[in-house]
Amino acid sequence: MEYGAGEEDQIKRQCVPRRGRPEDVAALVAFLVGPSASFITGQSVHVDDGWLLHLDADKQGDRPK
Repeated sequence: MEYGAGEEDQIKRQCVPRRGRPEDVAALVAFLVGPSASFITGQSVHVDDGWLLHLDADKQGDRPK
């Protein structure tokens, strides 16, 4: 319920209209420990359905409410 939005409001604003699940994070971890990610270093990966992008756009007034 961060940023004053209720859970339903948050889910409506997400790209994927559901709550995140542990397997969403597990899939990223499985990729990062595998050989396909051997050239990736020093990155931050947000498993949040783009929520941080929406917050940034809201702050800049780029996203309609």
